[in-house]
Amino acid sequence: MMRFFNRSLGALIAFVGFILSPLTWWNDLFVNLPIAYAVGLLTRKISPELFLPGLVVGYWMTNVLGLVLLYFGTAETLRPEGMRLNPQRIRNSLVVSAVYTLAVVVAFFSGWLPLPGDVRSLVR
Repeated sequence: MMRFFNRSLGALIAFVGFILSPLTWWNDLFVNLPIAYAVGLLTRKISPELFLPGLVVGYWMTNVLGLVLLYFGTAETLRPEGMRLNPQRIRNSLVVSAVYTLAVVVAFFSGWLPLPGDVRSLVR
């Protein structure tokens, strides 16, 4: 019975991750952008200039969170009987996700990566 509960919980976590992840074409309009907008509104309370950065970071984080939840939910659902999720593995995966996200943010703000839609920077 406990195994059924763990698999069901894993499937639920994977489903929420799928909804937040960039793997669906409709999630931006109905899920990620409203959440990102709410993050932007919260950061605007600190300073009006923080609205756009808060919106962008909120959007990126919903996508990263979606992929992480999808990974862990699927791992929980499909893992063999008796095998436990290792806390060190979970920590390592979260650190790698955070470092990757930070690297992308630094690359965007430093100009190493062009912003989406900025075709001119691709043909220099």
